[in-house]
Amino acid sequence: MRKEFMLTVVLSAFALGCTIEMRRPRSAYPPPPPRPAPQSTIQPEPTTPAPTTPTTRIGRTHRYGSTSTSPVTLPTMTGTNVFGSSYDDPNGYAGTLYAIPEGTTKLPDLNALTPIGRLYASTLNVRPRPMSGGFPGIAPYRNEYFAIRWEAPLVVNNEGDYTFRVASEKGSVVRIDDMVIVDNDGNHPYAERSGPVHLIKTTHVITIDYFQTTGNVALQLFCKRHGEAEMICPTRL
Repeated sequence: MRKEFMLTVVLSAFALGCTIEMRRPRSAYPPPPPRPAPQSTIQPEPTTPAPTTPTTRIGRTHRYGSTSTSPVTLPTMTGTNVFGSSYDDPNGYAGTLYAIPEGTTKLPDLNALTPIGRLYASTLNVRPRPMSGGFPGIAPYRNEYFAIRWEAPLVVNNEGDYTFRVASEKGSVVRIDDMVIVDNDGNHPYAERSGPVHLIKTTHVITIDYFQTTGNVALQLFCKRHGEAEMICPTRL
């Protein structure tokens, strides 16, 4: 009887201990680790760089020597001659006239010379002929030993491969954006040369330098796009 009583007491104490252990308050356990903060699924809007102003490659003033460090007032030719007139065609060429030394055999550095006047032409299409009458209003008796720098904005609306051809009595050089495209320099009779160039759609600068010594004068500028007919070169392609 005593043994059974002692066994009952032991079992009751064990059961009570288990009950106390199972009912331990939450504060007795270590706190759970914190949950990580949810990541946002919203992507930040991409930043757009501020637009930049495109570089202007040519302006109206460029045709009249805007590369000069100081503006120079020059007389404009009055009337007409074989090369041009006083009419400034906005779609044509502007010419700057220079006097060159006798005995010149190739194009001088026109940047190192002092210009003596201006004239204008809608196209450059002077076939071989005698020169007379000079340059009215500038140098009416100068029919020999002169040079002309023709300049114009060359507006290219159709990108492609082009060929430029220049024919001249005495020397001439064609440049586009300061790059030599055709070199027909020298103190020679009527001769022609051509050169290829790929032109992108933009406004370029075309420059034609020409010089004359004695005899006939002539200066013709032709151009064509690949696969098309050649023409007297306009300033819009």
